[in-house]
Amino acid sequence: MTIHAETPQWYVIQVMTGTETECCQRLNALGIDAIAPTRILPELSGGVWRERERVMIPGYVFACVTLSLWNYYRMTQIPYTLRILPGNGEFQPVPEKQMRWILDVDQSGRPWGISTASEIDGKIVVRSGPLAGRERIIRKWDKRRRRCTIRIDVLDERKHIDVGLIEAHE
Repeated sequence: MTIHAETPQWYVIQVMTGTETECCQRLNALGIDAIAPTRILPELSGGVWRERERVMIPGYVFACVTLSLWNYYRMTQIPYTLRILPGNGEFQPVPEKQMRWILDVDQSGRPWGISTASEIDGKIVVRSGPLAGRERIIRKWDKRRRRCTIRIDVLDERKHIDVGLIEAHE
């Protein structure tokens, strides 16, 4: 196991799905800056559309820490923590470009909202919301479910995530 970092960097901690918020709170209580970005998703329940807050990347927490043996054991002793990724003994910080995107998604702890869009000549044009100007990351749009699938990269691994996208009526 190689641990060597002098400055705080962002690392990905894999946790049990559903415990991301609790793990963030426990890490923050230890003085470790941790985030688990969230999103607002429209969900149909009982014939009524409701907006629900869900974790953006289930099973993952991002922690900014100077990785030392001491901090490694503090982070892995938190309940529901599985491992620090990539988990092969060499701990790799999240590349700066990818982390900038994650921090932008996190919006200082506010959930990623619902965007509005329309389809013009087979192309999706986002009118407003967090997806505005980011049409290239949209992989598919399910108008009936009011969601779209976007692709992001985390530690060189592609993730497909559903986010809220409703059709704009002009």
